[in-house]
Amino acid sequence: MSETTFESLANITGHISSFTASANDGKLVQSSDDELNTEKTALAAYQLLTDATLLGKLTPEIQQDKLKRITVTFPNQFHVFTVSNDTIYGVERSTSALN
Repeated sequence: MSETTFESLANITGHISSFTASANDGKLVQSSDDELNTEKTALAAYQLLTDATLLGKLTPEIQQDKLKRITVTFPNQFHVFTVSNDTIYGVERSTSALN
């Protein structure tokens, strides 16, 4: 992802932070926020995506489907994790952006 494209994520309504990480090991590549906290979030996203992919492989009805994204919602914020081209893209947004 180019620097300009990554920076444009900050223009998403309710943007709090964003990152990219390796889909192979969850290592942080780029972050718009504190790197220590973002490293933890990137590793958690990697584990969520890995577990969800395994769940898909074990569920006959969806074995042929490819995982598109995972959304984790809390009362005041939500995280969206997507994988493309061996990269995890993570965006944290305020739930007030949905209203």
